[in-house]
Amino acid sequence: MHSVFEHLSLNMELLKILFVTALCVAGSTAKIKEEDGIMIVTKDNFEEVLEDTYVLIEFYAPWCGSCTKFAPKYVELAKALKEIELDVKLGKVDTTEEPELAQMQEIQSYPTLKLFRDGVPIKYQGDLEVSTVLDWLTKKATPPAEEIKSIRGAKKFIKKHEIAIIGFFKDLETKDAETFWHVANANGDYGFGFTNTESVFKEFKAEDGQVFLFKNFDERQNVYKKKMDAKKLQEFIETSSIPLVVDFDEKISQKVFGGSNKDFLVAFLSEDDGDYDNYAEEFTKTAKKYRGKMMVVTFNVDDPQQAQMLDYVGLKTKDVPAMRIIKILDKGIHKYKPENPELKDKNIYDFASKYLKGELKRYFSAEDVPEDWDAKPVKVLTGKNFKKIAMDKSKHVLVEFYAPWCGHCKQLAPIYDELAEKYENNKKVVIAKLDATANELEDIDIQGYPTIILFKKGTNKAIHFEGNRTVEGMSKFIDSDGIEGAKEEEKDEKVEAKEEDEEGLSKDEL
Repeated sequence: MHSVFEHLSLNMELLKILFVTALCVAGSTAKIKEEDGIMIVTKDNFEEVLEDTYVLIEFYAPWCGSCTKFAPKYVELAKALKEIELDVKLGKVDTTEEPELAQMQEIQSYPTLKLFRDGVPIKYQGDLEVSTVLDWLTKKATPPAEEIKSIRGAKKFIKKHEIAIIGFFKDLETKDAETFWHVANANGDYGFGFTNTESVFKEFKAEDGQVFLFKNFDERQNVYKKKMDAKKLQEFIETSSIPLVVDFDEKISQKVFGGSNKDFLVAFLSEDDGDYDNYAEEFTKTAKKYRGKMMVVTFNVDDPQQAQMLDYVGLKTKDVPAMRIIKILDKGIHKYKPENPELKDKNIYDFASKYLKGELKRYFSAEDVPEDWDAKPVKVLTGKNFKKIAMDKSKHVLVEFYAPWCGHCKQLAPIYDELAEKYENNKKVVIAKLDATANELEDIDIQGYPTIILFKKGTNKAIHFEGNRTVEGMSKFIDSDGIEGAKEEEKDEKVEAKEEDEEGLSKDEL
């Protein structure tokens, strides 16, 4: 009798045979176009492309500089795969031509590489060097889980993998065993094994249906004992495979911040000042208590790149050592600060506890208002004077939300200054700007820079500008009460409202 693992493999082979037979009966079908040995993948042929067992697909955008640099390397990768006879097909998706496909695959950045193993996607998270991608593919273009038949085999397997996950199933044809296989198939970073060997069960004191995760840090071993469920098993793997306290490193940033956990207790420490020696143990206690509910991450502010995180939470180097809690959402980050900032065990624990109970209020970064904020035609807003100026219903207030490092914002600056000079003597219009990296507003989520919003006279309604960033384009936007150059949906609402007003006027006049 075949196990579920062999059975699935046989089914895949059978599907291939049936697919080929169907093609022979139906006659020839349209061949998938290729460029340099790379398939051009579209929404229409996507399912057909995934008929192959192993397919690596690049999701790119023509305007993306990193994609342009990677293009010749991807061609080189195709040649390398052919040379070593590794059965992995390559494809690419132009996301500007296939936005629905990009949305379906939740593509957030470019280029994104995904390996589809029997149709199940595994996201590549390494660097874009040919050798690195090739090494990764060599490891992943294999069955997702390895059968372990002896104690010696189990120990070798555990030693071979940094994170080793073994499923213990007395009957390999159960639904639990199948669920384990599917979870293994969807993961690209760990070693998965399975066993039904009695001696291996006894060696690890395992019970039927349990999953053991072995690692070389913290507890060394974690056991999944709950009812078998793909989502819960995946969460267990994500949580257990990361240290209790994570020392941030760019190599693991996606693994840490891209997983299912969205709540983080963040510690800002200086290694040079001995903060890690003084406070690491304090954070470990809280991390143990709330494992699975919150992740604890440390940032070493002696590293210039890691120190940049201070800006995101409204801290300065002089504030270190310090802690914050951040919650990652689809539309930005919510931040929380402790009532008692001292990094003592009780304070850290109370901070995390109150957050998880929903007892803390979100806080917003805000700069002090400069003394000369209104000295120039473009008025300078911060989180502290925004409401007073932008929510003045007697005026149209146009606000540019910018980032100091943004190239597009720098290009816009002289044009925006000229626009402000044009309206300088108009008492019904204010042209203003706000540094959105240093000032946050409760009801406004800024997704890109620059973002230009008109706060309409009379209602304070926020209308996003998406027209030409010229003096003429922005002037028309202001003078048309936020209709010309507005987001399409906002424009439609505005036109409808105006038509209703005009109809009302006509009736009154009659």
